[in-house]
Amino acid sequence: MSDENSFPHESLKSGSSSSVMFCPLPEKEEPAQTKTDAAGAGRQIARAAGIVMAVYLLSNLIGLGFALLLAQVANLAMGGTLVAIVINAYIGTGLSMALLVFYRSRVIKGEPEIA
Repeated sequence: MSDENSFPHESLKSGSSSSVMFCPLPEKEEPAQTKTDAAGAGRQIARAAGIVMAVYLLSNLIGLGFALLLAQVANLAMGGTLVAIVINAYIGTGLSMALLVFYRSRVIKGEPEIA
């Protein structure tokens, strides 16, 4: 059954991969100044670890806070459980996406390598 109408799109019929979309990472720019001494490297590691830990703790704080609030909503009425489930899914998805965006921005930013 290889007639002309079996391929809905011309690029699929010709075998080209032009219909496939890729999102490559932008090319990294060289940092203006890189510290190579041990003290500078220690400060960079401490700063990066501090930022990552702050984002992680803030995300957990938000998640636990909303969990406590939604437990109260679930106990209020019959439909409260369904509402709490939907809200929890929405907040959990948002927090997960925020963490992914944070880590992707760190990769794109290109933390300077410590030599």
